[in-house]
Amino acid sequence: MLSSRCPGKNHRGRRDATYDYVVIGGGTAGLAVAAYAFSLPALAPTGAANRRVHYAAGRTLGGSSALNTMAYNRATKGTYQRWATLVGSDGYTWDNFVKYFKSSELTPPDFAKRNTPNATFTYDTSVWYPSKTWFAAGVRTIGLNTSSIGHNSGILQGGAYTTDTIDPNNPLFLNTATRSSSESSYLRAAITDTQLMIHHRTLATKILFTSNKATGVFVSTEEIPFTLTARKEIILSAGVFHSPHLLLLSGIGPSSILSPLNIPVISDMPGVGQNLQDQMFFSVQNGISPRPPAPGFSDRTASLLAALPADAPEVEYLAGSLAGTTPGVTTVGDLSACLQTPFSRGNVTLSSSSASDPPLINMGWLTDPADGEIVVAAFKRLRQVWASADMAAVKVGPEIKPGEAVQTDAEILQWIRENTRSGPLIPFALPGHPQATVYALAEKIVNDILAGR
Repeated sequence: MLSSRCPGKNHRGRRDATYDYVVIGGGTAGLAVAAYAFSLPALAPTGAANRRVHYAAGRTLGGSSALNTMAYNRATKGTYQRWATLVGSDGYTWDNFVKYFKSSELTPPDFAKRNTPNATFTYDTSVWYPSKTWFAAGVRTIGLNTSSIGHNSGILQGGAYTTDTIDPNNPLFLNTATRSSSESSYLRAAITDTQLMIHHRTLATKILFTSNKATGVFVSTEEIPFTLTARKEIILSAGVFHSPHLLLLSGIGPSSILSPLNIPVISDMPGVGQNLQDQMFFSVQNGISPRPPAPGFSDRTASLLAALPADAPEVEYLAGSLAGTTPGVTTVGDLSACLQTPFSRGNVTLSSSSASDPPLINMGWLTDPADGEIVVAAFKRLRQVWASADMAAVKVGPEIKPGEAVQTDAEILQWIRENTRSGPLIPFALPGHPQATVYALAEKIVNDILAGR
């Protein structure tokens, strides 16, 4: 899908067209940027046990915001400072970046008001999931206390309910609560009131350059090729996989990858498609009606963790429940751990020189031994929660997943490799859920374009 902004008449046919701005990608950030394009003034001239893992992508307007868990929380103040230091711009520090979070909240919740001592796990259990009250008590027994300020404060330590992106009164659905995505929020408003133009079912196949400046893009709709040209800017926002894929197809990337496929090298940039990081997670399940033990990390793992921002958690713990499929168990409690700051690195590369062929994606899970140590320690803490006295009141029967046969560190790590799931302007994995930061980043990009940066 390719989204673009038309400053004058709309070109509805599949033909060459020229716009002020062409936004490649209709996902979370792409639509947020495109929605603002109408108001922009004129500017001056593998580690998963050898498994092939299905990696769901939001191939729809709204991208990942149309199918994610809707979780919305900001990362930590220290990680935004790390980002600012790495790119050499104070614009990414917490104090300067937080305004973009606020401007991306179309119905801004009053976080300061809601994050009172009562806005934690002490909610009325007749309203909230009853099982989570027990989970919260069990987690506290291993030293993870409840946060009184919530997870949009720049501090992620402690347990809290997570804000979700929900439209409480969607007029298209009889004013009932529905998922809020970049399509249902940014895009619908922009299409109603502006000359924003969307090219549906359109594949971008190559970015065009004039004197090393991106000026257009070859696209194809139902195998009919045409060209879209930008008077001002080409904005690439095709996601963590397809942004580097399109850059490589356009001749931007390592010559060692491009030359064998006979792709002319526009710019030999070894970093394109590299440094892929993913926040893998896994669960320990049981049937249901910080004082952590020393994890014994190696010196190398301890030093890697010490180099992270002091407020950056290495693991997120999540609780939920689902219908039971085991005989005699009606409800299954699910405790999950999600690796927040992976040291393993994967990559995205080409399978061919055709944009119709998907990229080759290597997530690189657990290829750094430090990640293996951290996830094994996290797994053991999940079992500690299940073994706590607080959980004994609701736990039914033996462990369902992975089961009591998995005991040694080697067995635990192998089981995680076999059961890991997954949950590019951002240079490293930020702790927490990325949706809030992606929306804020889109707001910042628009602001930078307005400022001519």
